[in-house]
Amino acid sequence: MCLLQLSWHIDRGVADLLRLGLGYYGSLSRWQAWCLVPLVWVGMLLWSKPWLERFHYGPLEWAWRSLARGKMQPMRKTRATPATA
Repeated sequence: MCLLQLSWHIDRGVADLLRLGLGYYGSLSRWQAWCLVPLVWVGMLLWSKPWLERFHYGPLEWAWRSLARGKMQPMRKTRATPATA
């Protein structure tokens, strides 16, 4: 089930285009890039968990599903109300 894959894929593509357009492409050596990648991954993981606790899908997945199904899909998760005994 795709929850954030499309959003992350597009995000990385946009970041690559910005880096290329701003002249940063090729400015890191190989070892610097190898050190940067785990930091980016950790950032993505730290952002993904809180996002998915609040929302059903990533922003682009939500838009895609809404377009494909022809109606707005629920984005936010509903909070569970505590059961009374």
